[in-house]
Amino acid sequence: KFHAALQKENLNSVQIAIVYDPVLTLPKLKAEIIKRTRKLGNVGLIIVDYVNQIKRTTASEDRFDWKDQIVVSTALKTIAGELQIPVFSPYQIDASGEARFAKGILDSADAAFILEAGPDSVQFTCTKMRGDAKVNFTSKTDWNTLTIGPENGMEVIVESAEETPKKSS
Repeated sequence: KFHAALQKENLNSVQIAIVYDPVLTLPKLKAEIIKRTRKLGNVGLIIVDYVNQIKRTTASEDRFDWKDQIVVSTALKTIAGELQIPVFSPYQIDASGEARFAKGILDSADAAFILEAGPDSVQFTCTKMRGDAKVNFTSKTDWNTLTIGPENGMEVIVESAEETPKKSS
């Protein structure tokens, strides 16, 4: 229904393609991503939700198998590198802020952020960054149009392993 509603809106400058498959496997996902990127041309971002639902093969039975989640997240990083398109995948956290299912899902990720919504902003708190610097920032948000940024709502904090935190705006 959501995809049909988006198509009716005649979005000229931004294309959103949604793939829904309750029995999605990694080979089907790869084929779908390649097919869609070839069809759409200039793809700026790939979003994959429910990584824990994607199976390595149709033979997989446990939807919360941590091995499948690690294999899928590694494959997504490989796809991102091959296509030179960033892949974004939300994941659930527990009360302590850790990945809710398999913590290994973050092994392949270059960056991980916890997002916290405020009345007119979203706080991005970095929990993992490949390299030295972790960047925390807040972006102004218009909840009526779901527009985030580009201006910052607050100071940007950069944390480096070698230095004490720096603040800049």
